[in-house]
Amino acid sequence: MEKLDHILMPLGLQLKNDKPKDLRNFTFNWLRETYGDKLTKNENQRLELEYLRKKVPELESHLLEGSSKNIPALKDHFDQFDELQMEEDSDSSETSSDDDDVIVDENFLLPKPVKKTVEEALREIESETSRISVSAEVYGEYNKRSSFKPVSNPKPEDTCERLRARLSSHWMFKCLEAEDMDTLVDAMQEEVFTAGDTVVKEGDKGNKLYIVDNGSFNCIKENYDGSEKLLKVYNEGEMFGELALIYNCDRTATVYSCETCKAFSLDRQTFNHIISGNTIERNERYLKMLGNVPILKTLDKYEKSRILDVCDYETYNDGDYIIREGDTGEDFYILLKGDAVATKSHESYEEDQKVKEYTSGDYFGERALIKNTPRAANIIATGSCKCLKLNRLDFKKFLGSIEHILKRNMKIYISFIS
Repeated sequence: MEKLDHILMPLGLQLKNDKPKDLRNFTFNWLRETYGDKLTKNENQRLELEYLRKKVPELESHLLEGSSKNIPALKDHFDQFDELQMEEDSDSSETSSDDDDVIVDENFLLPKPVKKTVEEALREIESETSRISVSAEVYGEYNKRSSFKPVSNPKPEDTCERLRARLSSHWMFKCLEAEDMDTLVDAMQEEVFTAGDTVVKEGDKGNKLYIVDNGSFNCIKENYDGSEKLLKVYNEGEMFGELALIYNCDRTATVYSCETCKAFSLDRQTFNHIISGNTIERNERYLKMLGNVPILKTLDKYEKSRILDVCDYETYNDGDYIIREGDTGEDFYILLKGDAVATKSHESYEEDQKVKEYTSGDYFGERALIKNTPRAANIIATGSCKCLKLNRLDFKKFLGSIEHILKRNMKIYISFIS
């Protein structure tokens, strides 16, 4: 399915960040915003974008399920275009048009690039029968991982803080762990440009993204008649060039410096290692942790992946209360890193008494997934720690009633409702 990952990866990250209630409408709107206003180089690209916008509900349904049982449906869905495609090819060889606008008929002929992509994807599904969730990671040509050692470009701490803040404001990076963010910041290279320098050229291979540190850059697009159109001016703190890294595509516009400017660049290899490689490995660890929770034991891997899609990541400092005794419980936690302690009030003592210690991989608050009963104890961080937090309403929205899932194992169900 790697041929479709240039769409699934950024869409999955956006779904993870926004947690939309209406998955289908969100996906449609995201495609429209991402692709709808882009100028394309040729007719096939424009047809491809139009096709994706119109067919995204059906594609989404099949791809999210992603199993071999969908192959006949997918083939039937696309085979209907074969005859029409042949007719179009025949007509286009006999006639031509100088019109700039592309008219797409009601049948929405399948563009050749999309048809080829689908055929290759179907062959892969048949051989692998793999499943895909909305958090699917990109496995494109540029993402084949080997021995990787990130580059290091030391910077003053104030510069590092500035870059962290700017990366964190971008949807693609806001959920990164602290160590991954530090790796990105450390790898970023300072680059200085003089007025008129071309930083990104339309049609070139894209191997870097840039964050503007000072100055401004013009983003222009060449029209079909050779004239240029100003699309945007990038100012301090803004990012450009990331699309080529996300989609593994050529540069879609040209960017040049308006004055003497400074920007920080991030190379493709580091970007891919952090965004795809580390995320995959980390999610595998978290899936194993979820499998150790009795209340979630009956979930299959796909359902656990869906949980990760709706989880939040929380960090706490020494002495912070993760849970307070008596509060209404709505969240379940897995301790990913660090340690915590459970304390409980007792009428015989003035101070709360320690009743349990937690370390990495432990979990607490699981009864909150069933009902919002008051918390029975405090959970306090001992040192810096990080938790995976799952909200009961988010769980129910994506996987349904927890009681229904627990009933797959009646023994566990009885233990939690008693």
